[in-house]
Amino acid sequence: MRRLSLCLFGFLCGLFLATSVQAEPKELRVAKQYGLGYLQMMVMEEQKLVEKHAQAAGLGDIKVNWSTFRSSDVMNDALLSGNLDFASLGTNGLAIIWAKTKGTPVEVQGAAGFNFMPLALVTREANVKSVADYTEKHKIAVPAVRVSNQAILLQMAAASSSARPTTPSWTRSPSP
Repeated sequence: MRRLSLCLFGFLCGLFLATSVQAEPKELRVAKQYGLGYLQMMVMEEQKLVEKHAQAAGLGDIKVNWSTFRSSDVMNDALLSGNLDFASLGTNGLAIIWAKTKGTPVEVQGAAGFNFMPLALVTREANVKSVADYTEKHKIAVPAVRVSNQAILLQMAAASSSARPTTPSWTRSPSP
């Protein structure tokens, strides 16, 4: 956990140093998502680690504004509109924004190795043991349609299923 936090801090400092050459910003806008996978970012925010290490590195006093978003699609919009400097995206969200901005003035780059979290199927229905048990009568909540790991894995499962010609109805989970 410590090594991961140091790597993330190093990336944030590199990002800040790269932007400080251009305009000497004194503010860094960082976004995270909800959940245990973002614990290291919550610790960095709570203990003001970016500010502390930036000061120690001779960058002066910087203000870090932390935002929490429901999913990567919203963070991608914030990056593209210039309202964020750094976002903690999953691989799908990063791949999408990288592909859409490659070669443009707002080209987004990424760093890897943020965390590793298993996906689990959670349901209230006792007869559902796997994705194959879902029918067209079921609704499945995903954090973001088409870009979340859950949505992509469900699309892959639906495409590979020869038992059912129809796919489940897609709904977006309510934002906290």
